[in-house]
Amino acid sequence: MSTKSFGTRRRLRPAGYVFLLIMLLVLLAAWNTGTNLFYLVFGAIASFIILSIAASGISLRNIHLVREAPAAVYRGARFSALVRLENRRKGLPAISIRAEKPPATNYEHDDTSCLIGYVLSLPAQKSAILRTSDIYERRGVYPLPDVVLVTSFPFGLIECRRRISDGSEIVVYPRVLPARTALIEQAEGRADLLKTRVGDGDEFFSLREYVPGDDFRRVAWKASARSSTLLVRDLERQTSRFVLFTFDTRWHTGVDDFEDHFESAIEVVASLAFTLLARQYTVALVTPDDALPEGEGQSQFIKLLDKLARLQPADSGAASPFDSDTANVRGVTNLYVTAEPSMWGRREPSTGMFVIDPREVIRA
Repeated sequence: MSTKSFGTRRRLRPAGYVFLLIMLLVLLAAWNTGTNLFYLVFGAIASFIILSIAASGISLRNIHLVREAPAAVYRGARFSALVRLENRRKGLPAISIRAEKPPATNYEHDDTSCLIGYVLSLPAQKSAILRTSDIYERRGVYPLPDVVLVTSFPFGLIECRRRISDGSEIVVYPRVLPARTALIEQAEGRADLLKTRVGDGDEFFSLREYVPGDDFRRVAWKASARSSTLLVRDLERQTSRFVLFTFDTRWHTGVDDFEDHFESAIEVVASLAFTLLARQYTVALVTPDDALPEGEGQSQFIKLLDKLARLQPADSGAASPFDSDTANVRGVTNLYVTAEPSMWGRREPSTGMFVIDPREVIRA
């Protein structure tokens, strides 16, 4: 991405104010006495200030920003990024540059220290690499912080600041917490999930470690004894372990702290999906205005996290996702999620399906 500049700003530093005061006193002395020497001193002091204004601006000109940062991070997890400053001028070096983060504006991140790094000298056609770190406390999609280049070269009288950006964004995933999966047994369709198909499903496919819920009739006892690990035979065709998360994202105006409950519900979906996908389940997601098709493995988990990171509460008048056509499909376990606390742990009236209680899912 190309570097975008927001212009250059200058301000007097304390030493600059002292110089300006001295310059004014010398000018008054020259007017009162008419002595040429005072005019010469005044001109010399003024030239220092003029040279500072010109040199500081030139030092920051044509400096480009190239950033290497992760495409996505988890909420509340600190991450590092590399900031490369490139001096693309052909002859002049950039001297005494301090790189800073601006105060947070439309994004939330930890800004305990604004300083990113300091470059004493950046020769022409060369680059300097600095390291910065951030932590985002809310999920979503955020622009990465701009970088402010600051210099007071050459005399420390004038401070010149130039704010630049490369337009990079970062996706902040919801937190993934240790989750309990025992509640799946309360949902319909559980009995179908652990059965293997008869016929072409008898063919051996591979061995894997046992996970809770596996049929003990498929335990490979001899291989388990040799490896001292409980191993299970995977058959080439077995019943699809299909879990559908039906997430009611509608805004409930009568719910206190709805946003906090909404974030908790999102973390429940992410945490349960992580556990289930690790156990070779197929997972899908349905909301009032969007859906994620079923899938398996790490790639499906990344798609789900990206979907959850961008998810926003739907309009209160949107159609209820609890009326999904898959509510009574055989072989599909429906896990209903809502930010409405009064429904947690109960059966949804229209379908009779179990609604997840986040307090029973997330381990303390």
